[in-house]
Amino acid sequence: MQNIQNSSLAIRIFYKRHMVILCVVPIISIFLVLGCSKQDGDTITLRYMTWDSATGLEPERKIIQRFEATHPNIKVKLEPNSQGYEDKIITSLVAGKPPDVFLWWNFTKLAELGGLEDLTPYLENCSDFSVDMFYPNLVKYNSVKGHIYGLPKDFTARVIFYNKDLFDQVGLPYPKDDWTWEEFLEIAKKLTHDDQYGFYVFAGTYHLQPWVWSNGGDLVSPDGNQVIGYLDSPETIEAIKFYTDLYVRYGVSPSGGAAASLGGAQNMFLTGKLAMMDNGRWPVLKLKKSKIRFGTVLPPHPQGKRLVTVLHSAGQVMATIGKHKSQAWELLKAMSDEEAQKIRAEAGWALPAMPALTEKMGLDRDPVESAFIRAVEYATITPCFLRTSDWWEYFDKPITDAIDKVLLGKGTVEEVLPQTAQEIEARLRRRR
Repeated sequence: MQNIQNSSLAIRIFYKRHMVILCVVPIISIFLVLGCSKQDGDTITLRYMTWDSATGLEPERKIIQRFEATHPNIKVKLEPNSQGYEDKIITSLVAGKPPDVFLWWNFTKLAELGGLEDLTPYLENCSDFSVDMFYPNLVKYNSVKGHIYGLPKDFTARVIFYNKDLFDQVGLPYPKDDWTWEEFLEIAKKLTHDDQYGFYVFAGTYHLQPWVWSNGGDLVSPDGNQVIGYLDSPETIEAIKFYTDLYVRYGVSPSGGAAASLGGAQNMFLTGKLAMMDNGRWPVLKLKKSKIRFGTVLPPHPQGKRLVTVLHSAGQVMATIGKHKSQAWELLKAMSDEEAQKIRAEAGWALPAMPALTEKMGLDRDPVESAFIRAVEYATITPCFLRTSDWWEYFDKPITDAIDKVLLGKGTVEEVLPQTAQEIEARLRRRR
């Protein structure tokens, strides 16, 4: 995220340098995709870049091999880059030599600066592929202002993991969907004793969003241009106060320093030091291989209010500048279609972005995986970073710093949020 902030100037230079090309490319692209599957006679090489690494690359290799078998005149060069990924993508765009297809997540930033190909005309002119097969929420996560820039690769929602053994030790029933904040707090208290904690509070804005949204608040306006009236609203203040009080007032969470000394929340959960944690699907494989008996459940919500969740999703995208657009489109589809999603899911690395496939594979009935799938229904609000390309530069750090102040006892929520809203608005006015 910080890498993208630091590269903002460079990408703007790239945008100006290639402005003429970027204006012409969308028109050319429409003609390129009219045939949808037309292939050139000569063998070409396409570059595909991903942040996956180690065994996570095995499904990608299988998908690429499958694609090459059906497209003998196309070779795909797999370029894994797990370190400094965002910088490498932006540097390649600035140099005018980006990969043909690559994995991306921060769509607003690159789309507004002209670095991503608009896939909307491709989809409109292609009869063998439709975004209707994906969860509608995930299509929105891969879109900017009604234009589709990515095809969903996979997804995870944020759910609550709980250690069944720790619940059993104090005679607590396992939590169920539709539990309230008050019930969650009482459970966390009973699971906190000695060097064991009930939950872990993290100050990141992405973690905070569903807690705030579920209480009717928000961190920024829907158009991403205003924080006063949102970050400092009564609903937002109440939600963040409840969340931070889990540490400040009730002590059911370790401090950030204490958690770090024990290897972080995930390691604390694995070693029986943490009874519940808010996380995506990433630790599932490791937890299944451990001796931990664990379950997953939807996050709690305020009494009388509907739960709102947040998703994490990445998409396969195409660079605006490229010599082989029609072939890149074929690869992009192959990296996103049902078979590709199935290969990744069978490897245990991801959940399919297609509801029909999750049902076909029985994942919606799996005792662990089903919570992530149930959460999709409640992901009804667009994440803040997709509302404005300046989220990480102007909003994220000040809000995170404000939460840290509260957790460190340097101010109350009622004090720091209005002050932070004013400071962000002042910066936005200077920018304008």
